[in-house]
Amino acid sequence: MEAHTQRHSDNQQQLENLIKQAQYEAARAPRQYDAVDPGNRLVAGELERRWNEKLILLRDLEVQFEMLSTDRNTPALSADDRTRLMMLGSDL
Repeated sequence: MEAHTQRHSDNQQQLENLIKQAQYEAARAPRQYDAVDPGNRLVAGELERRWNEKLILLRDLEVQFEMLSTDRNTPALSADDRTRLMMLGSDL
């Protein structure tokens, strides 16, 4: 159970780091788009496509994080189940 809790915390920390990176990239994308020459439509189109991909990635990561946070709030075992398992383990 402790290993499961540790894995869950590790996964949550990893997702937080990925979200920070995605937020940085999503904030940088409009600056790149604004810096391109308006006459260069191919480059502007590519930058806009990348910007949209970064926003979608950020949204997906935030949804995953929310699901992981919600999952953590639901206990895997009830207190009675945990007590019974601990007693069985000590009997073993």
